[in-house]
Amino acid sequence: MHDAFWLRPGIAYLHILSFGDYTGREVEQNLKRLGEDRIEGLILDLRDNGGGLLNQAVDVAGHFLEKGQSVVSQRGRSSGNGFIRRSTLLRAGGIRLSCW
Repeated sequence: MHDAFWLRPGIAYLHILSFGDYTGREVEQNLKRLGEDRIEGLILDLRDNGGGLLNQAVDVAGHFLEKGQSVVSQRGRSSGNGFIRRSTLLRAGGIRLSCW
C-alpha cells in the first residue's frame, strides 16, 4: 500500500503498488481509517502495480463487488485436464469504484 487519502469530501484515493501478503488487511485498515461509511466514491490507482498474490487481489475486490460474484476463474493449460478454480466473494462492500 502506498497512499490512501481524501481527494475531496466523499471521494477517497487508494494506491496499491502490488498485491503482497498483507494488502487485503492494509486496504481494510485504510478504508476504516478514512471512515468507510463516509466514502461515496473511491479512485483505486493500480498504475505501476506489478501484480502479486491472487488471494490478496480477491480480498481487495471484496470491498467493491457483490457478495457471491465470481472474481476470477482459472483453467489448466491443457484442455483435457479439467482443472478449474474459481474465487467467489464471501463478503462484499458497497463503495463505488473508479480504477486508474
